[in-house]
Amino acid sequence: MVGQNASGKTTIFNCIRYALGLVRDIRHANICHVGLKAYVGDVDIHFSRNIGDTHIDVSCGGITHRLNPQSEEFYTYLSSWFDPAYLYGSQRESILPILNFCFLSEEQISNRRQQWEAINSICGINVNLLGLAEKDIRSLSKEVSWNRRAQDAVNEYSALLSRNITNDHQAEEAIANIERTKKEFFAEFANKENLLNSATSKLEAIRKESQRQLSARLSEIEGIFIDLRTYLGYNRWEFDGLEAFVRGRSKSMSYGEELFSRFILVLAIAKASRSGTLNFPNIIVNDNYLSPGLDRSAYSVARKILDEMVAEDIALQYIEFTYNEDVPQEHQILNLNDREGRRVFRQ
Repeated sequence: MVGQNASGKTTIFNCIRYALGLVRDIRHANICHVGLKAYVGDVDIHFSRNIGDTHIDVSCGGITHRLNPQSEEFYTYLSSWFDPAYLYGSQRESILPILNFCFLSEEQISNRRQQWEAINSICGINVNLLGLAEKDIRSLSKEVSWNRRAQDAVNEYSALLSRNITNDHQAEEAIANIERTKKEFFAEFANKENLLNSATSKLEAIRKESQRQLSARLSEIEGIFIDLRTYLGYNRWEFDGLEAFVRGRSKSMSYGEELFSRFILVLAIAKASRSGTLNFPNIIVNDNYLSPGLDRSAYSVARKILDEMVAEDIALQYIEFTYNEDVPQEHQILNLNDREGRRVFRQ
């Protein structure tokens, strides 16, 4: 999709994201509704959303669902088409971070934590499951801590009470009643503490296995990423691993180099996904990502790599919004600069 600056490229890009629920809202004076037809395999799905609407109408096979894009119901619906696989099966995992990762724009690298979580999801790690489990354990841990303080206070008070009972017979009976009451009262405390210990142990085991699986899949991605980076001439800076690259900011890279390196990373994930172990939806939507600070030779080689990848995998789709008018005519699906033909985006 070709167009000069301010021609509407990013507007279309954001409308697609809005229709899919990847952004909460868009603002444009001349747009009140967005409709999108997407093809998954040989099935077409229609997404329809009014500007400002908190829900999306999703139609397939003559059946329309009205869904909240932040709901588990929406995640389940999308997952039924994209069929992501996770280390621990879970309906709670949202496919939206994975889809959003495939929509390349400058704003996408601003939230590095989200980018890293998206890569975890692509590698099949249960990000939501781990997050919810950690949250529940923190809450339970606070409750157990409060219970311990309450138990210490009751024990201190019962000991004081026992020492101040003067009648031996009364003291023996009172102490027995106190201990029986404490045992019954603190039984729930003990259950909560046992539950905390068990949950903490299980979470640690899940973390270890998740890290093992993540390391194995990242290793494959890193190898392809380094090969592509070297092939494209972007091997001038130290590489300390994908996590450091995604979550950090290298002082040795220019902003343009960092943008382009993120693009190389998506290509590496697309290549690695052919082994079938990654949750990659086989689409890359690039909002002018190749242009800032990029030399023409690197751009040319990048396009050659993309052409080869698409030729090898007919399921892979690549859409680029660019101001480069030298894109071959057969690759242009929309030219926003063309005011004579039908390929005109009317604002």
